[in-house]
Amino acid sequence: MAKFQGSIVMLVAHFLLLLGLSASLVNAIPVASSTSDLDVSVSKRAGSGYWVGDIKRQGTVPFAKSADYKIFRNVKDFGAKGDGSTDDTVAINEAISSGGRCGKGCDSSTITPALVYFPPGTYVVSKPIIQYYYTQIVGDAVDLPVIKAAASFTGMAVIDSDPYEDDGASWYTNQNNFFRAIRNLVIDLRGMPSSAGAGIHWQVGQATSLQNIRFEMIKGGGSANKQQGIFMDNGSGGFMSDLTFNGGNYGMFLGNQQFTTRNLVFNGCQTAIFMNWNWAWTFKSLSINDCQVGLNMSNSPSNQTVGSVMMLDSKFKNTPTGIVTAWTQKSIPVGGGTLVLDNVDFSGSQVAVAGHTGNTILAGGTVVESWVQGNTHSPSTGVQKRALSAETTSNDNNDVSNNKGPEASHIDGPVTAANNSAETVTIVQTVVETVTACPNNPSVGTLAPRPVGSSSASSIPFFPSDAGSGDRIGPITSLPGPAASGVPGIVNGLLSLLTGVAGGSGAVPLPTGLPPIASPVSDLPSPEPTESSPADEPLEPESTAGISGASQAMSIPEYSSNPVATNQASPTVPVPDASQPTATPSSSNVVISQGTNSGSCKQDKAQVLTAARTQGNMKVSAKPSDLLVGGAVFERSKPLYESVPASSFVSVKSAGAKGDGVTDDTAALQKILDSATSDQIVYFDHGAYVITSTLNVPKNIKMTGEIWPMIMAHGPNFQDEQNPIPAVQIGQKGDVGSVEMSDLIITTKGAAPGAILMEWNVAAASQGSTGMWDVHIRIGGAAGTGLQSDTCPKTPQAQTTPKPECIAAFMLLHITEKASAYIENAWMWTADHELDLPDFSQINVYTGRGVLVESQGPVWLWGTASEHHQLYNYQVTNAANVFMGLIQTETPYYQSNPTSLVPFTPQKSWNDPDFSNCTTASCKKSWGLRVVNTSDLFIYGAGLYSFFENYAQSCLNTEDCQENMVEIDCSKVHIYGLNTKAAVNMVTSSSGQGLVQQQPNRSNFCSTIGLFEQTD
Repeated sequence: MAKFQGSIVMLVAHFLLLLGLSASLVNAIPVASSTSDLDVSVSKRAGSGYWVGDIKRQGTVPFAKSADYKIFRNVKDFGAKGDGSTDDTVAINEAISSGGRCGKGCDSSTITPALVYFPPGTYVVSKPIIQYYYTQIVGDAVDLPVIKAAASFTGMAVIDSDPYEDDGASWYTNQNNFFRAIRNLVIDLRGMPSSAGAGIHWQVGQATSLQNIRFEMIKGGGSANKQQGIFMDNGSGGFMSDLTFNGGNYGMFLGNQQFTTRNLVFNGCQTAIFMNWNWAWTFKSLSINDCQVGLNMSNSPSNQTVGSVMMLDSKFKNTPTGIVTAWTQKSIPVGGGTLVLDNVDFSGSQVAVAGHTGNTILAGGTVVESWVQGNTHSPSTGVQKRALSAETTSNDNNDVSNNKGPEASHIDGPVTAANNSAETVTIVQTVVETVTACPNNPSVGTLAPRPVGSSSASSIPFFPSDAGSGDRIGPITSLPGPAASGVPGIVNGLLSLLTGVAGGSGAVPLPTGLPPIASPVSDLPSPEPTESSPADEPLEPESTAGISGASQAMSIPEYSSNPVATNQASPTVPVPDASQPTATPSSSNVVISQGTNSGSCKQDKAQVLTAARTQGNMKVSAKPSDLLVGGAVFERSKPLYESVPASSFVSVKSAGAKGDGVTDDTAALQKILDSATSDQIVYFDHGAYVITSTLNVPKNIKMTGEIWPMIMAHGPNFQDEQNPIPAVQIGQKGDVGSVEMSDLIITTKGAAPGAILMEWNVAAASQGSTGMWDVHIRIGGAAGTGLQSDTCPKTPQAQTTPKPECIAAFMLLHITEKASAYIENAWMWTADHELDLPDFSQINVYTGRGVLVESQGPVWLWGTASEHHQLYNYQVTNAANVFMGLIQTETPYYQSNPTSLVPFTPQKSWNDPDFSNCTTASCKKSWGLRVVNTSDLFIYGAGLYSFFENYAQSCLNTEDCQENMVEIDCSKVHIYGLNTKAAVNMVTSSSGQGLVQQQPNRSNFCSTIGLFEQTD
């Protein structure tokens, strides 16, 4: 009989439960419950006057097949009643699907967008509402509409973003399931039996969001209650904020490559969050109240499926067990189960962190300021306590110094009860790292300013390394399994998909921890080696030669390449017992001399870097007060403009812009922006607005769009890469004021190698007053861009000379020296594949640089991604006071054919990397993250991936698609939860020497460390 791994069992059981199948199959007993105390009035409500329902609709899709295509759809116009009794399922689904939209059998489309509006009311549904591709479902933000599942409801979830067929196949490729949003709703499951039901099935990729949603579920009921607010089984996201979960078994059941979630409230859930699998997940501002367990991340204890979790500025109240983990000294994979806690209040929990067997790892009853389990790399020199903002004062009762024990990263030598009253688990390896001496002010440039006419400051040459090599599609792990009997329809198909059942003994990929495969590795061409190709031989195992000074090498469990385990039952939620003993710590010291450093700064200072396998308190890294409010990292939700009447929105089409993808709208748009007053909001009706010179967005302005209208840079002014200019310029240098931007796309029409798609100059007049939300910079792959598969196909079987017509942009986003910015849910994407043409094939489109931050801050980047850029995806240079959580990157699939030196030439005036230290093609690949001459950079969660070598994936077998992923040069940085894929060196110094290698840190799919810290 086949032996199933825990996450598979959990996933299949969830399909059974969500579909409402026989209780005997899932050991669930329905229980009755009273919902009268929370029932919402079902009487028909008049419109609230919310602007989304009242504004004039004149958006068009320039590249659509029909000029009559309707973008805005009010569900009541399609027959929905919203009266609390009529079954509105058919009407709502008709509102979403009408007009030949991208549903089953359509992988993606940007030319069939729909904004589906729910006025106030209670809408009863008996089957799922299917959210088609490129759909925003928006409710009235003043009077939230209720979508209520009928007692007879059948299906996976009330709203389904990626339906499954009976054979287990889904409508969309989950990791490519882009461009979706749901906001301003109440989803009510309380009319269903407690044995089944989910609010939203959210299997999505980037450029997606959930916001301002309340989930109402049955409370209590013990093990018979199987309801959950969000069910997420796969994907590559993503962002959520401002969600409330009342009742249910799980508030959220989660599985995704990476995600950022902020401002979530859980009331009376049995388990607030069950983390089935991930590579990296960042939680901010959780409020967990009256739950049994806050976060359970212990799935598959014998071979963990959770990569890493970061939790910041959160609070547990009347929740006995805060977090359940399966991490131990010997747990595998060695990088799996990484957990970072930062300013988390466990005063309402008896146990803060528990093991999966019920042992207490970290007692509750206090505020944990900085605690890490996982592999850490940090210097032995101390850093200061968290800086408090002006309006707060120190509270000794919440000081981490009152928590027991010394900081784990600074335990040096054998650990005893005397020096470790917190009983932290630490295995230490001390590395002597030669760190270059930086200028007294790290944010001051070290080279001359760039020439007049280009935008920004100084230049530092770059010298990377010569190590070895690089993705989203990973090595396939499989389980054989016998046919399942007695499980009907979709479940039988899912079991077949997950375990190779229904048709034979063949092995198939597991879904947990591994994304679905676009095409088998064997189907990809294997180009002949060229001079720029990396060596064919796999890298030798890492040598321990030269290690001395210790009797025992760093003790790290043997890595298992299989990211899941067999014969594993679902994890047990422990009963808190603070009296149980914690693990006995052990340690060993190893000193490694790294030799000299030949970077961009003077070499006269050495720093001791401690590599440790840690489970305990860390020294608190002081965050600049500019980044904080009330002692927590600042956050600000996307404006919904609930109190602004429709008359205050200025339509750009009404004011003269065409948005037809052909007309030059530069002058019309500039006139509109210049004349807008502070009480108005500039509204971009859906369309494609061509600009042929810089569009200057003045300070003190608000802009929003109708489901991502495009601003398209085009023409001769954007052709000179030696003298690039902004396409959209946010303020002038030196401006101080406010900016709000939301729901827009910035792109190019054809090649624009001299275009900086967005230059952000304005500084905030008050904290967070300059921001953008759900604004994406998308280059190529879409209709109307001229950068599609028919023009820019991939060419892996030939030595590639980039086509001039496919050299698309100089840079996507530049945050300049005096600017400050709050950016949330922004995807800076150079398309790797076609979105609209029927082949959906991979493409070669070239952009020079992704995101460049040169600001003195404050800068907040929440839930951002930057992918497929030639020289780097993120670079932070001469900057200070920058916060990132979470960031995600992918190396261009075409590299190293050509390498990162082609087609854009590195420019010293832009502080570009020149890869001069590289001796192999796999070294000449785009940096995921490069940090130069910067202070106070805080990153909480980073997923930096390299999946291909010239579109082939054989490099995944040896995990060496790329040599280096992160470079730190002369900077003060704190990176929590660093996850890299197929990069031999996770972190390198400016001399090109590997500071952190991937091999000792292998996780379920990536390589993962809990902390990399450099303080000088």
